Amino acid sequence: MNAVMDPTSVDEALGAPDSEKWVEALNKEFGDLLRNNTWELVEKPVGAKVLTSKRVFVRKRNAQGQVERHRARITIKGCQQKYGLNFWETYAPVVCMEGVRLVLLLALHYGLDCRHVDFVTAFLNGPIDVEIYMKQPEFFDDGSGRVCRLLRSLYGLKQAPRIWYKTLDKYLRQCGFQRSKMDGGIYFRWVNDSPIFLTLYVDDIVIAATTENIKLVLTELAKKFEVKDLGNVSHLLSMEIKYVPGQFLSISQRGYIGRILERFKMANCKATPTPQAKGDFPLPGDPDRETVCINMDPDILQMRYGLWESS
Repeated sequence: MNAVMDPTSVDEALGAPDSEKWVEALNKEFGDLLRNNTWELVEKPVGAKVLTSKRVFVRKRNAQGQVERHRARITIKGCQQKYGLNFWETYAPVVCMEGVRLVLLLALHYGLDCRHVDFVTAFLNGPIDVEIYMKQPEFFDDGSGRVCRLLRSLYGLKQAPRIWYKTLDKYLRQCGFQRSKMDGGIYFRWVNDSPIFLTLYVDDIVIAATTENIKLVLTELAKKFEVKDLGNVSHLLSMEIKYVPGQFLSISQRGYIGRILERFKMANCKATPTPQAKGDFPLPGDPDRETVCINMDPDILQMRYGLWESS
């Protein structure tokens, strides 16, 4: 298992052993932005607020923690946005963990296949809802002094998840899907007396349906979006999934737990029967008691929540 942290800057990416992969990922990202007509270059309007961008680098891993691909995102700094000026509503539903488990159980009950699908550059599919300007991205600046006027949503915008969700929701309804009243990340539909269930988590979707109906849904989605078929679902949201249609379903987080231990250098730690170390400890009223300040790493809290939520 590789515990190497992802780069936090272009300099770190270019200085990493896998720098060629990062350069390739950056060039692909910029090409995708241009191909999707994400912005147009214009002269800066007088008085316009111009936002800046940043690069985000992520090594995409499988359930065992092995690197499958390198992803680089050119994102806008949404922290520079102001409510009422360049964004309003931001809420976008995603399927809850209970919803994921429910759909997997329904698939098991009906003997359906479960296919994992990824929307490529999902956030670039929605038209922008307000006037937003951005400086040309570093390393891709043509030197003209012009700025980018966004035509489509961009990763990092506060309203980007909502724009994408509304875009996909509208299209799924056009295709005959209904949205669950209990979970805004679950959609369902019947075709040839057989159910089709979808779980939506941002740009990840699981299709639970017969083989024929999965092909139908993939064809419909490909008419509107660029999608990548990841095959039968095996890992999703830090969960390892073993599934045999109509026969067997198992969900675990062994790989995720291993990555947490690697992250905090505890991969070789030994188990203990209690969470408290051995030894005598002074009581709260003991005058000789030392004051100890414990700063809990926010990453630990987030990862613990991920374990709890998916368990």
